[in-house]
Amino acid sequence: MPLVRVFMKSYNHDRYISEAIERVTRQSFEDFELIIVDDGSIDSSRQIIERYEQQDCRIRSILHERNMGITRVVNDGIDAARVTSPK
Repeated sequence: MPLVRVFMKSYNHDRYISEAIERVTRQSFEDFELIIVDDGSIDSSRQIIERYEQQDCRIRSILHERNMGITRVVNDGIDAARVTSPK
């Protein structure tokens, strides 16, 4: 189980999501899991997130099929952080 879990939300952030993910994964501290919840993006955010997830086992994504709102995004992120082992 990772020592630290980092939560990131995304909604139509394809211009910024790569940089945000890389800033987390390039930290000197490596015992973490990055949980990204995409809230039904209609741009290329989902594809970018999935590509990073395939390349780095510390990244886990939750991809909403439609926009569910910030409350659901945060709750899904918290619930995912409570899970003791990644997929």
